[in-house]
Amino acid sequence: MPDDITSLQAINSLIAHSKKTTWLESFESCKDGFGGSAIFEHCQPSTCNASNGIGKIANISSNKDEYWINGFVQRSPVVVYDGCYYIQTATVSKIHRGQFSLSENSVFSCSHRCHSLTQGSFIFMNNVDCLCVPKEKYTTINKNSRVSVNNCKNVCPGNKKDFCGGKRTSNATLFSGYMIQVADQSSDQFKNDIGRTCGTTRNGKLIYDFCYKRNKAVCADINTINETESCIGSEYSWFDSQMACINEDRVLSSTIGTHTCTTDSVWNGKHSTEVITWENFNKLSNPELCLRVEVWGTTKIQYRLKAGDCSEKLQPICVLKDEASNTRTYDILYGSIGGIVGFLAVLAIVVIVVILRHKSKISKTLQKRPGYYSEPTVPNFPKETHSLVNVTEEGVYNHLGDTHEKFTTKSSGPVYDVFAHVDVLYDVSITNNRNQENIGDLYDSSRAVEVYDTIHGREIKTRSESDTYNIVSTR
Repeated sequence: MPDDITSLQAINSLIAHSKKTTWLESFESCKDGFGGSAIFEHCQPSTCNASNGIGKIANISSNKDEYWINGFVQRSPVVVYDGCYYIQTATVSKIHRGQFSLSENSVFSCSHRCHSLTQGSFIFMNNVDCLCVPKEKYTTINKNSRVSVNNCKNVCPGNKKDFCGGKRTSNATLFSGYMIQVADQSSDQFKNDIGRTCGTTRNGKLIYDFCYKRNKAVCADINTINETESCIGSEYSWFDSQMACINEDRVLSSTIGTHTCTTDSVWNGKHSTEVITWENFNKLSNPELCLRVEVWGTTKIQYRLKAGDCSEKLQPICVLKDEASNTRTYDILYGSIGGIVGFLAVLAIVVIVVILRHKSKISKTLQKRPGYYSEPTVPNFPKETHSLVNVTEEGVYNHLGDTHEKFTTKSSGPVYDVFAHVDVLYDVSITNNRNQENIGDLYDSSRAVEVYDTIHGREIKTRSESDTYNIVSTR
């Protein structure tokens, strides 16, 4: 894997795996994800073409080559539109092997529900109703049941280019009938190209081409014995040519060979429909054809979406993550401007939250402190060894021996505890002669007891000229 990794703005960063695998094995080979779907912007067959190819793929060959991508295609059997059928309500249950109600009814969805049908069988559709009509049951239908195709011009809810019958009454229903021509959806006739599913007749041969191309058409009157033909002089896409024939009460001819009205290449009525599933594979999907991308070009990279046998071995296109630091924690997307901005935004939010919480703790601490207090200050003076100084009328001196700081007090006033005894007021006035109780590390100064100097580790005798000692807890 290259050290210099270029992120793609339009799609995830992609790289061609060095090892060739089957399509299913690609999910395990690509450790960071099996990708490539965004190259064609999750298109469907009618919109997939080379212009959809965007971005760059790392580690691809300079030669024309194919690579697996994360998607698969399903195709209907090759069918021919066989016209409009008027079926009595009492007869419906006798002509089908299965009946389904499909909200997204179409040739594709109905034919997949009738997957057991073989060549020469039919599917009948009216709005959401789908009938599976096997060949042997079709022969029991009265030939007079086929009526003018103009009576079945309703389009299907799942595909506006398919026809789903006409009126329905309590006595009968108008069904659009499609005959199954080829049941093998993976036929090589499609040349593995997505969208190349519409038949043409060229020099007496059936060749499948892209349905959006413009071509001439031959229309056949299927309600006559000889199926008389007529040519459409203008060139249309396959679907527009089919509609032009229906407007003449005919259908596209499915005859392979020369036509009486033209010798040119013309559209043929045989066709298939496709549906692409992107990045939604599961074991029940049973993909018929797996997607691959054909890449070629040096200065200008070009892409073509194709399909093929899922068991073939190709290099898969994998999602590329940053492995320059031997870690798969961050996607290469973080190398883009959007990723950096997003990361910085998250970081800023985290910092703001931490600051607000810290301020909240400080505020709560300040609210717990008393309204009046005095905190001792210890100037950074050299340690002194002088003896304790007697108390005078001006105040009480600090008896710790390491400072000349003096605590001023009135002779008959209170002194607040300044050594962490919150909200405790001790009366040390000489005038009231109240005996003080032993509270924590503060002792009654009026009793003739020895006091232990906790700073210098020695006992201090009570002095007659002093009633108060500064005793400090060393807890």
